[in-house]
Amino acid sequence: MSAPPPRILLAFHWYSEALHEGALRYALERGWLTRVLNADSVAELEPSACDGILGMLPPPEHPVHRFAQATRAPVVELSLSYPENGRWCRCPSDGDAVGRLAADHLRLRPVASFLFVARDLTPTHAARAAGFSAGLAGDARPRETFLCGDDDESSAVARLAESLRRLPRPVGIFGSVDASARLALDAANRAGLKVPGDACILGFGNRDLVAALAPVPLSSIAIDYRAWGYAAAKLLDERMAGKIPEGACLAFPPVELVVRASTAGETAPHPLCERALAILRLRVRNPPSVDELARLVGVSRSTLNRAFTDAFGRGVAAKGLALRMEVARGLLAAGEKVESVAAGVGFASPRAFRAAFRKTAGCAPGEYPARPTRHRA
Repeated sequence: MSAPPPRILLAFHWYSEALHEGALRYALERGWLTRVLNADSVAELEPSACDGILGMLPPPEHPVHRFAQATRAPVVELSLSYPENGRWCRCPSDGDAVGRLAADHLRLRPVASFLFVARDLTPTHAARAAGFSAGLAGDARPRETFLCGDDDESSAVARLAESLRRLPRPVGIFGSVDASARLALDAANRAGLKVPGDACILGFGNRDLVAALAPVPLSSIAIDYRAWGYAAAKLLDERMAGKIPEGACLAFPPVELVVRASTAGETAPHPLCERALAILRLRVRNPPSVDELARLVGVSRSTLNRAFTDAFGRGVAAKGLALRMEVARGLLAAGEKVESVAAGVGFASPRAFRAAFRKTAGCAPGEYPARPTRHRA
């Protein structure tokens, strides 16, 4: 007689269709019996009523959290919260990788300072803050952390606006989640800062209702929610089978950084130009020729040049050079040597880079300030 299928409780305190779909897909493949656990249904259950719990659990005072603590069934928590529950396994987003990716992106912008914004420094946000700091190691530009704490949104925006007024500009801002990045956008507007220009803002989660639909579309680090839910369910399966020990942690990596107007500067109304710009930004070290770029986006050279001229007032080559010089200014501001900057933005020699930089910036690379001066409000 075959063993009954495992009874799995899904206990997510916030809803993500893709995340749930990934977990349920694995459950379906394994023949699990699944049930959604909430404050109403938990009262009906005994601690022995399940073989495993998967989710992002609510705070300790919540009935679902108390149930998860009472049962001896394996638990996989999709965050780093509640470290006191040492026997639970973890499948959080990889905070170190997320923070470093944010740092890598913002440090290439011509910014004068950096700011990390989060609601608090609970373990999940602390991991992203640590990764961000590690990614900026060796960068001489000042950086700070802003925590919203228990402030309501209006109070948090007001406090953050004051911080932005005194920080050297432009400010490179990493919001630990998209909601924090949106808060920073509102604070920048309140402080009279242009985004982009006076501030470059980046979030995490790539949630369309927050990032893509913001007044200035927000760049954001994307995570594959379906794959994340699937991986977490697989981790629970391995724990129930005794293949991994209590307390095991599998950090789930981000997928990509989606660049939008909040860090990219200009955007184009034509999808053709947006596709071409995305390639140019990715190929800063090895820039494509105009002919190659045209082939990559599937049009002729003349069509692409005409589209760029209509959108930006300059052709593909000139716009591509401007993007590379923007990255170069960020590297120089970070204290990089001219030789490494030249290679980093695709020049065959430092001499060629110096000539191009002087032509576009009006000064030699060695004269560009390593630490831009503070702007006064």
